[in-house]
Amino acid sequence: MSRRTKTICKIDRELMELIKKYPVVSGMMSRNQIYGVLYHLKSVIDRGVEGDVVELGCNVGTTSLFIKKFLDTYCPEKKFHVYDSFDGLPDKHEKDMTSSVSGNVFVRGACKTSRDVFEKVLGHYDVGLPIINTGWFKEIPDSMYPSKICFAFFDGDFYTSIIDSFEKTFQKIQPGGMIVIDDISDGDLENHGLPGAERACEEFLRDKKENYDYTGYPDENFLFGKSSGGAKITKIS
Repeated sequence: MSRRTKTICKIDRELMELIKKYPVVSGMMSRNQIYGVLYHLKSVIDRGVEGDVVELGCNVGTTSLFIKKFLDTYCPEKKFHVYDSFDGLPDKHEKDMTSSVSGNVFVRGACKTSRDVFEKVLGHYDVGLPIINTGWFKEIPDSMYPSKICFAFFDGDFYTSIIDSFEKTFQKIQPGGMIVIDDISDGDLENHGLPGAERACEEFLRDKKENYDYTGYPDENFLFGKSSGGAKITKIS
């Protein structure tokens, strides 16, 4: 069962400087959410967890830009792999259904972009490209995912995309590694536009040692512990 963890963490000034250096190139992520991704990534690296970094659902590169810049600056030996069909959202599963009117904007093909746009965004800000893998997550061969992963960011929006993200990466995440998942509702599934992400977490982790909490992202004041749309999982074994 999910739970809220009340945590107040000291703000990392270096990370704050990094996220202020570049613009947020789309409305899909906010600065505090990007900070949360980098904060947890940094904690994994500081603890010396083995493996590379993956992002499943990169779209135009809003978060990829910051992850790649962080790795180039602080841990260049870590490889960064991104995965996206660039065809937008897939069909909805029944577990994506919601009574929230905001869910009506999330339909097949929404958020469609192209690999070319992704590459141009990172190139415009002089950020080197990650290893780009094009296709639906489940259709990309296992060999195209790193054998060891220290950190994963899931931003697939829908139930099947998050389940596929788990299936492709969970067994490769090393002990102490982390997953941050976007679009988590804090348990209020009926009033959330994208309830499938949390339903996928609940289902996949049902028979696992690991659990998830709501400290994936900090709030607008960059404090962790309030409902800010992100979940975090720490791999136990």
